[in-house]
This record gives sequence, structure tokens and C-alpha cells, in this order.
Amino acid sequence: MKWGSLINSTGSYVSKYYEITNASSKYLTTILANMINIHHQQIEFLYSLSYDYKNWTNWKSINFSDNNLLDGFNLDGLIFRYKIVLHAKKDNEKPYIQSFSVTFDPCESLENLGDFIVKPKLWIKKKNGKGSIELTNIMTNQTLVVDNLIDNEEIFIDCQKEDIVSDRQHLGVYRYDDHNDEFLALVIGSNLLKGKGDFDMDVRHQYVFLQE
Repeated sequence: MKWGSLINSTGSYVSKYYEITNASSKYLTTILANMINIHHQQIEFLYSLSYDYKNWTNWKSINFSDNNLLDGFNLDGLIFRYKIVLHAKKDNEKPYIQSFSVTFDPCESLENLGDFIVKPKLWIKKKNGKGSIELTNIMTNQTLVVDNLIDNEEIFIDCQKEDIVSDRQHLGVYRYDDHNDEFLALVIGSNLLKGKGDFDMDVRHQYVFLQE
């Protein structure tokens, strides 16, 4: 942190560059800070974006309550940096930042344009070794979990029929006991799906409309 003159002084910090490229269509952002500012001095939190380390957007203010900080930006190849600017009228009134963090959770946005809640069909392929996968609909707080998947194993989940089929089923592999008995539903309007674990996924669903 560098400070200017001791009267009406300003201190600023610019972070290193963070490559936050992702194949997902959206990030949910969580922004946290711990500060000591007993004299109620001005503190600015700003961010800037680039795709090539050379051309950067203008610094823009960070809204701590904004979970959609990067909406409208292509996440493929995106680079992020932030800046903190502290102001103090007197040297003994300086504010202090104890910690600051921005968390980016990749997710996919699905629209249910129908008149009813629907349950989708999911095709999931485990990647990068064996393990578990989790899929959460943030709008409903539902989390679907499947454990003990094998590397490159593909499973089909019909959330409407509550059916799970593995491509290893002909080898005697069944995943009902490895599933947490949660089948996702898509509410009317926007749905945000957040994944945990390495996997590829296709989602299909049909809108259901009220007959006039």
C-alpha cells in the first residue's frame, strides 16, 4: 500500500492479475472484506478486466451486494484485477484493510419459460479421475449428488421419472445407492445451476404451458 502526503492522504493497492477463464456462461460472485475504519474515511474497491494483459477496461466500482459482477462479459480468456484506494484526512485517521476476497463460482443459467415447474433430463460424464459430482440449483437450494463415479463414466438421470442409468450398467454397475435421492426441479423463470467435481453435462427440458 502506497500513501501520498500526510494531509488529505491517499493510499492505493493494485492486485496481481488473475486468470479467471471458464467455459461456463456465468459466475456468481461473493465479495468480502474486513476493515478497520473507526474514523469513517472513504474506501474505494474497484476492478478492471482484460483479455490480453494489455487492453484493460476502465476501473469500475465493486458493489459488495452484486452477485452478478461479471454479467455481460465473455468468460473465455477473461483476466481480472482489483484496486483498493484508501483516503484519510489526517495521518492518524487512516483506515486499514485486514482482508479482501472475491470468489467466483461458475454456474449455468437455464430459463424455464413455461407455466409450471419442470424436471429435466441430465447426461453427465465424469472427468479427470473417479469421484463424486454435485449439482445445485441455487434458486431452489436443491443439491443432487452422485458418489463413486469412475473416470469417463456416463450417467443418464431422468429427474421426472427419478431414474438413473450408468453406461457401465451392463457390467453390473448401478448408481441408485450412490445417489442422495434428490432430483432437480426447474422453477418458472431463471435457474442457476452450480456444479462441484469434474464433469461434462448436457441438460434437456421441455416447457409446460397452461392450456387456455
